[in-house]
Amino acid sequence: MAKNISLTGDEMLLVRADANAAMGMGHVMRCLALGQYWRRAGGRVQFVGNIDDNSIQKRLRQSGFEFVFLKTHHPDPRDLEKTLQILNRCRSDVSWTVVDGYHLGPEYQKTLRTSGNRLLVWDDYNHHKSYCADMILNQNLGAENILYTTEQPTVKLLGKDYIVLRREFLDKSQPGGGDTDSFRLLITFGGADPENATSKVVQALHRLDIHPMEIAVVIGANNPNAAAVRKSCDSLGRHLVRVVKDPYMPAMMSWADIAISSSGTTAWELMYMGVPTLLIVLAENQKEIAEGLHQRHAAWNIGDIHAIVPDTIADSVKRLRDETGLRHEMSLTASRLVDGRGAERVIQAMMGSGQ
Repeated sequence: MAKNISLTGDEMLLVRADANAAMGMGHVMRCLALGQYWRRAGGRVQFVGNIDDNSIQKRLRQSGFEFVFLKTHHPDPRDLEKTLQILNRCRSDVSWTVVDGYHLGPEYQKTLRTSGNRLLVWDDYNHHKSYCADMILNQNLGAENILYTTEQPTVKLLGKDYIVLRREFLDKSQPGGGDTDSFRLLITFGGADPENATSKVVQALHRLDIHPMEIAVVIGANNPNAAAVRKSCDSLGRHLVRVVKDPYMPAMMSWADIAISSSGTTAWELMYMGVPTLLIVLAENQKEIAEGLHQRHAAWNIGDIHAIVPDTIADSVKRLRDETGLRHEMSLTASRLVDGRGAERVIQAMMGSGQ
């Protein structure tokens, strides 16, 4: 954190974000990352959301954040009612409210903003007709070219300079895989993986003739298909396969020679760690990320989860494994793309806005 960022302890960052099996964990996890820096600078952090996984709730509290559980989420009116009650109780302390969720649209934003608090909306692909915010944050490649329609003058933080990473990723001195002749493959599709992309990828690996190969398959905290994933992995007996639930991801990424991943929040973490990565698109908001990284030769976009065929997955793994020089160049390009100072820049902008 830059030395000139210092909060008095009275400023609160109130985060409104949800996480469940349907919408995944990405919104909450990137807000957690921003909250880590806010708290490190001396401020307070409170999360408000429909986050039904106990491990995520525990993680928020272990980070020193206050947490209020919402039994329902917007458009249920109880969501907005409860959120406004919390805002009104601590209005004098709240410096910023952060809203992160595609279902929390302009009317929701406007109601929160008119309550008297400055509002940052975290966005990915300009999916609303208009926005009502003091600040819009879009950390994706090419975001600088988006023409946002806003209801009032709005500061826009757009592009890769504002990629926010959790603090644990900023220590690149993670233990690696050690000396081994094995080729190490990491498979990770975030906290939920509602499309069960993990099983599809594991099944495609039957077509590979790479020996020896170690495979680490990550199951996120909200993954509803854990049993199916484990069953798929059981049939890969010729490889050393381990299924890991909600591990310490920086160490997992340091261990890997390459990764197969979704194109959301995890992709930025992999880029920062310099892991050559095969990206699969799981949702509409991931398409531009995957294509942008592909065009910059920082990763390979191998397709949409609904269209990709097993041979494409297997052939891509084999090619990247065989071309050591290509992996090296991809790693360098990826690590240069994300410098790890995004959260610092965001908080600097927040503290300079309206102060």
